[in-house]
Amino acid sequence: MYKQLSEKYFDKMVAIRRHLHQFPELSGEEQQTAQYITQVLDQMGIPYKKNIAGYGIVALLKGNLSGDRCIALRADMDALPIKENNQNSYCSLKDGIMHACGHDFHTASLLGALMILNDLKDSFGGTIKAIFQPSEERYEGGAPFMIIEGVLENPSVDYIFALHADTGLTAEQVGFRAGKYMASTDELHFTIVGKGGHAAMPQEVINPIPIAARLLLKWEEEIDKIKPTDTPFVMNFGRLIADGANNIIPDKAHLSGTLRVFDEEKRELILKRIEEIAIQVCQENGAQCIVDIRRGYPMVVNDPEVTQKAIEIAENYLGKEHVVSLAIRTTAEDFSYFLQQVPGTFFRVGVSNPDKGIIYPLHSAQFDIDEHALHTASEMFVNLAIEFLRS
Repeated sequence: MYKQLSEKYFDKMVAIRRHLHQFPELSGEEQQTAQYITQVLDQMGIPYKKNIAGYGIVALLKGNLSGDRCIALRADMDALPIKENNQNSYCSLKDGIMHACGHDFHTASLLGALMILNDLKDSFGGTIKAIFQPSEERYEGGAPFMIIEGVLENPSVDYIFALHADTGLTAEQVGFRAGKYMASTDELHFTIVGKGGHAAMPQEVINPIPIAARLLLKWEEEIDKIKPTDTPFVMNFGRLIADGANNIIPDKAHLSGTLRVFDEEKRELILKRIEEIAIQVCQENGAQCIVDIRRGYPMVVNDPEVTQKAIEIAENYLGKEHVVSLAIRTTAEDFSYFLQQVPGTFFRVGVSNPDKGIIYPLHSAQFDIDEHALHTASEMFVNLAIEFLRS
């Protein structure tokens, strides 16, 4: 039945996804996206609240049978500052902005699931809460602000689920991992303040560039002593700017990097030590250090029991050959905030199709999806919602 309904609404899901893809909006700017989503909800007659934590939306679909449980399904809806390099009829019409992480796919899948569930209201009891979340791509995320505004209350959510496009899987596949799945993430920004001047007069300047080099080496040496060894760990710097010239020593050098950890205690220890080392190295070399550490998302930790049941549901519906065990990964997701409040799982849906040349990774200017993944994604949302309402 789910497959038949998915087929019934497939063209609508494709049209929704392509519209969203053509009109992407950056984090915190999703006004037109939110308006479009509410138009689709209005067409279905599903009530909602809007303008939650910015442009967030929460829709409630109640079954006609008796039941008190509430299952939440979440989709993010913001895009990335990337100029698209595809030739499709539905390419982004906004220069320099693109749905390169599949959030258009996530949103279309959730709306498609609501279409199916709306037709099935006589077959389940309880409430399905659809959360359309803004600002996932921004470092502080949109999830914590939606939680603060009560998105998990009235009614209280019993279980929560979200999916993400995966270019390592094909459109018929889904992937799960119980427990720790994605890393915490923090932004590391440092400004080394020296004393600029003529490069030929080194005795009169404090050059921030070699200090930055010493700092990078010192971090590598010292953090290596305390970093976790049983899970992946990333501390990488991708930006070093010191705007001088061949004969000009700049006043300042700027370093920016990222920290990814799977251990909250180690995370706190490492962040503290990073700051201590930065201040120490700069002082030892006659410079000052301005520290700007921006705390990001916590780890994604999937509830083991919920994830195991979700795997069984997927295997029964799709077949075991289409359900993959995922590896731990050092990317990050603000769905982690929801999982700190409510048991649930964050899973992957394949979107690649090598035969069609759909092979490019997330955040690529050539990213695209095999739209048959809309079947898999919407049907998995429906399955999880109904089965967890019944359990």
